[in-house]
Amino acid sequence: MSELDNTGTSAKPILGIVVGVVCMVPAALAWAAGYNLIPGVILIGASGALAAAIIALPMRAVGQTNNPGYRALAAALTLIACLAGMVLQMWWANDKSPAVLFSPAERQATFNTWFHVIQLLGYGIGVFCGYAWSGRRA
Repeated sequence: MSELDNTGTSAKPILGIVVGVVCMVPAALAWAAGYNLIPGVILIGASGALAAAIIALPMRAVGQTNNPGYRALAAALTLIACLAGMVLQMWWANDKSPAVLFSPAERQATFNTWFHVIQLLGYGIGVFCGYAWSGRRA
């Protein structure tokens, strides 16, 4: 039985969520770095899985729950980190600030890069790994 706080609920999942939000920054950086450093098709799953590992594994270690909502939140945090990492990657690769990337002149090119089929596959792998790896083992 887990320790309960004074409200009668376990505080560990809440702490796990805080850890997940904090881990979004290194996960986004890892996505961007992995996208620039890993050649070819390998990057499709590697960057997504790396971002998911950075977020989901600490959440599992701290949160110690197998709640599907908690796991879905880990998957959502992974997706947000992947999208932020894509912005960082475009910033570094094109040497354009985020304000320029989302300007009316560049917006379509940015969204075409964000939602390319290969990128969607990488996001999907990251979301799947985030969900699968964030739950406590029975």
